[in-house]
Amino acid sequence: MCDLRNMTVEDAKDWYGRWYVPNNVTMAVAGDVEPRQVCALARKHFGPTPSRSGRATRSQDEAPQRGVRRVTVKAPAENPHVAIAFKAPTLRDVEKDEDVYALEMLAAVLDGYDNARLNARLVRTDRGANSANAEYSNISHGPSLFILSGTPTGKTTTQELKALMRAEIAHIAKEGMSAEELERIKTRLIASQIYRRDSTFGQAMEIGVMEISGIPHTKIDRIIRVRSLWMATRTARINALRGFCREFGISVATGSRNGLEQISRVLADPASTIPTLIRGTMKLLVEEIQLLEARVAQLERELTALAKQSPACTTLLSIPGIGLLTATAMVAATSGNVSHFKDARHFASWFGLTPKEHSSGTTRKLGRISKKEERYLRMLLTHGARSVLRAASVAVKANRQIDGLRTWALDVQSRANHNKAACALANKLARICYATLRDGEIYGGSVTRMSQKLNDPT
Repeated sequence: MCDLRNMTVEDAKDWYGRWYVPNNVTMAVAGDVEPRQVCALARKHFGPTPSRSGRATRSQDEAPQRGVRRVTVKAPAENPHVAIAFKAPTLRDVEKDEDVYALEMLAAVLDGYDNARLNARLVRTDRGANSANAEYSNISHGPSLFILSGTPTGKTTTQELKALMRAEIAHIAKEGMSAEELERIKTRLIASQIYRRDSTFGQAMEIGVMEISGIPHTKIDRIIRVRSLWMATRTARINALRGFCREFGISVATGSRNGLEQISRVLADPASTIPTLIRGTMKLLVEEIQLLEARVAQLERELTALAKQSPACTTLLSIPGIGLLTATAMVAATSGNVSHFKDARHFASWFGLTPKEHSSGTTRKLGRISKKEERYLRMLLTHGARSVLRAASVAVKANRQIDGLRTWALDVQSRANHNKAACALANKLARICYATLRDGEIYGGSVTRMSQKLNDPT
């Protein structure tokens, strides 16, 4: 409190004048606006205010904590209150900082919904607290805190409530969580991230908070891509099992489903060449793969339910090659609004699907695609294009009629090669996505295709 007692009005005015200047502001605007008009208004209203360099800020790290710190505050109050705070990391690298996501999940398990653990056990079952909460924010300039707090009942002391909250953390550390509970929490987090797009104010606030914290707002949607992480883990486990089988002279069939079924039969056969020492470990890997597949299936069901409630998702699903994952990921990345893109080519370039220019004078030479920005969505669009090409080839061999888009794609494939045709078709699919989102109309009036994808996301 010493700094506040010594502060004067002039000190406050000086601080305000130094830092509340246009060159120290992050402005996020969301909604049905024209970017050029927003920039013009910003220059009109904030441009006359002069910029100031300000003094360079220096990080003010806390002194290292050597042990537990306890503070007791006594004041007139009807009920006592307990808070336990643990120093916790904050998000710095979206791809590498896994601990912050684990802490976010832990906070949700403890206090993420009405029947979460703290409320279910401490409040309703044990009746040791009138309220119990868990708080954690992973977005901050400095270090963050993981806080457990609660108000004890009349029969419970503050020390007893503190012990109960610590015991719940210890129980999770020792016993873990059930697969059903973990899936429920993940689904809620994904759903909250998608439903957050319904609020224009929420979109602008989230972008602004991410940017001023030093994290690009384009990384917000990492949680939507948790399915790809599970699939990568599943693929790694299957490959490990294949390697073990090859070491003992067992050839495994191609394809994940066929291969996994064969490996399961081999492990169940006591006469197989798999040593007993490693058989148990391989069975655990098979069980882990089955659990991952169940998680992926549950996540896809939840995403399907969410897609049915999103007009932008249902519009995108009418496009050939655009499935559930591509539609939900694109809506999460764009909020279903493409008005800030100049045109369809600009939209396609955001995915890195436009070719690089190596032209000179009247000689035009196009190189490889740029592969910039949205890598995940570029991958989904490319895979979708490959599926369209394959389906078109099968249809032509069966003498079935195909539409103009597929005819064009097969023509490109005959003139170039399969990979170039897939990239060209992915570019065109991105442009079609732009047009459907801009106009709010389904592609080619294909209600049947859209309903099929919603009923069978696989």
